[in-house]
Formats: sequence, structure tokens, C-alpha cells
Amino acid sequence: MENFHSFFFPFMFVGMWIAITFFLSLIGGWSALADRYRSDCNFVNNWKGWQTGAVGFVHYRSSLWVATTPRGLCLKTGPLFFFRLFHPPLCIPWADIETVDESNILWIRMNNFRVRNPNVKISVHADSVAAGRDFFADKLIKR
Repeated sequence: MENFHSFFFPFMFVGMWIAITFFLSLIGGWSALADRYRSDCNFVNNWKGWQTGAVGFVHYRSSLWVATTPRGLCLKTGPLFFFRLFHPPLCIPWADIETVDESNILWIRMNNFRVRNPNVKISVHADSVAAGRDFFADKLIKR
């Protein structure tokens, strides 16, 4: 019986990983965003890696890559392929971002991007998008 469990554990682990990444993508809103904003992101050269943030209410701790370009806010997960399952790269045009507000979680400053359609909130560290602040300054809500 012990050999049976030892043999099937890797398959069970992989199956659970696939199921969990699928459901996180679905319930957090990444899959809905991907339906509209999937991108190969080949034009992006200023990625800030290992960022922490959230899409919807799903948190991505040190597994987001974030970039701001004249085209929009770009996101991808990584660094390895198994973090990218059901999470294709995204580029959300600035025109489709309704508002941006700032918040603080303890001592960490966050920028919260509200996408129009689908209605999803994306939160990232303010430092990770600081270089592109000019692109979304007109949408910024000061509190």
C-alpha cells in the first residue's frame, strides 16, 4: 500500500496544482481579463519582476511581472511555466482602465487599477508602476 501512495503522489500533486491554478484564474478574474486582453507582450522591455499584487481577491505573492507602456498596463505571472498555467500575459489598454487609486497596506503603498469590462480590480505595489505614472495620472483618484 505504501508503494501505491508513493507512486501516485506526484500525479495527485500535479492534478491538484492544475486544478488550483485553474480555479484561482477563474474566481480572481484573470481568465475574464485574458478573454479580452491576452497579449504576447513582445513589445514590453521594462518588466518589474517578483512583484506582489492581486487580481480580484486572489493574491500573487512575488509571482507577478508588471510593466507600464504607452499601450497599457501589462501583467504576467512567472517565473516558471507552472505559475503561468491558465494565466496568459495581459496588456490592458489605458482607455479600458476606469480609475486608479492609491492605498496603503501597513507601510506598503499600492496602486489599485479598476478595469471597466470585465469589472476587475488589479492591485500592485506603487513602486512597480512608478515609471509609467504619466500614462495613468489622469485616472488617479487622490484620497
